Formats: sequence, C-alpha cells, structure tokens
Amino acid sequence: VPLLDRWREGGFAALRRDWLERAMGLGTPLAATRGGETIAGIFETIDSTGRLVLRGEGGALTAIAAGEVQFGDAATLTAGEREQQLLLWLCAVGLGHRTQSKPASLDGIDWTRVVALARRHRVVPLVWRNLQRRSDVAVPAAATDDLRNDYQQNALHGLRVTSHLIRMVTALAGDEIPALPLKGVCLAARYYGDVSARYAGDIDLLVPSACLARADAVLRGLGYLRV
Repeated sequence: VPLLDRWREGGFAALRRDWLERAMGLGTPLAATRGGETIAGIFETIDSTGRLVLRGEGGALTAIAAGEVQFGDAATLTAGEREQQLLLWLCAVGLGHRTQSKPASLDGIDWTRVVALARRHRVVPLVWRNLQRRSDVAVPAAATDDLRNDYQQNALHGLRVTSHLIRMVTALAGDEIPALPLKGVCLAARYYGDVSARYAGDIDLLVPSACLARADAVLRGLGYLRV
C-alpha cells in the first residue's frame, strides 16, 4: 500500500530508485523489438517515466516505452545462432514454463536453415505441432511445405509403428510373456500426448531374460525379426 500511495502522489519517478535496484540486466546487452524494428544496445537505465534507456554505438541514447525485450546473449546472437535459438524456442512452446526465449525479431531468419536444423536434430514433428499453436510466427511457404510434409510422413509412420507395437504386445501377452515398450511412440504418447510428436524408428521391447527364447519365437511367428 505505501508503494501504491507513493506512485499515486509522485508517479513512477517516486519509485524509480527502488525499481532500478531490482531491475534485471542493467549494464548488459539488451535488444528491444517494436513495430518490426529491433534496437540493440546496453541497458543504461529507466527514465522518470518508466521507459527503458539503451546506449547504442557511439553513445547515443534511445528511450523505449514498449517492445519485446531480449537480454544478455539472446540480444547479441549472430547469423546462424538466431535460427538455433528459434528452433529451441519452438521446441519449448507449450511446456508450461519459460525455458527458452523467442528471438527478439524474426526478420532475416533463414528458414531453410531452421528446417535443416529441425531435421538434423529430429524435432520436425514437435516444431510443426508447436507452430500450429502460434499466430505470431510467419513461416515462408516453402518451409511450411517442408515441415508439413515431414510431419505428415512421420505421423503415418508413427501410426504404423503403434499398430505393430500393439500387435506384438498383445501376442506376447497371449503367451503370458510380459513386455515393456521402451522409448518410441510410448514416450511420445506419455510426455507429448501425441504419438506423432516424435520421430518413430524401430520398436524396442524389454522382456525377462527367462522369456527371451519364447518371445523371439512368438514374434518370429508374426513375421518380425529381432535386431
């Protein structure tokens, strides 16, 4: 209440000192995006009206009343690093806590590189799914097509793998052989709520060593091979 009274009587200027004592990133690199323009510099201070003040190259000061702000390393990313940061952010969307910062600006993002990175790290399904939740990320048509096609192909493969997994576990259970699926579509279903959210490869099953020979016979009888 005392702080509210001070603000009512003297505006932000009356609270400025207290605010600066708690301000994050004073004296460090900062980038602010407003209206599609990104302004970078050193976080100099907060003025009497509450605006961020950046000191740019040559010492010029710029006051910023509103914008999307990035601090520290995120404010000084070089070519290639911005695409990596965007990929990390797209993978973190929807996790329920702030684990990764969105790039201050998407202007100049090399989406061909983003797609290549997503494929290399095998996160295209997760990136595509999370992009559908965002209305503030404009993806070029070519990159959209690449991501969508990869996602759809993986989704179909994931459904096939799931079908085979159910068939295998059911057959083993019929012969009273306990089987524990590892990773793959089960991990995707449990932690992402969607079997298509991860790349699906082969099927890994854990069975008791005493049942290995019987399990092998059951699965070979279905046409599968142990690898």
